[in-house]
Amino acid sequence: MPKPLSSMGSLRNQATPAPSGGVLSSDEAGCFTVQDQDGYTSTLVFPEGTLVHGPRIIILPDGTSMQLGAEVTLEGARIPGNDAASTCLNYFRLFLVESAEQPA
Repeated sequence: MPKPLSSMGSLRNQATPAPSGGVLSSDEAGCFTVQDQDGYTSTLVFPEGTLVHGPRIIILPDGTSMQLGAEVTLEGARIPGNDAASTCLNYFRLFLVESAEQPA
């Protein structure tokens, strides 16, 4: 079952605000990812309190839900790669999710 990486608070001050979006998926290590229209894959870091419901649904603390395989729009920031996320295959390209939208 995929697992959410929780917010790495100390990296927030190193974050570069940027929107992102693409298809929500998970990698072989079970980390959530999104591939953007340019083909770049980022590993997603979620706010504290994010839940995973079953193997395919992520629920953010504000109640927003996203489903694996769906197109999503994300607001947040790029954060530097971090060894704390090294269980994920793509821990050098991280995106800190602040909010999300899944178009109907």
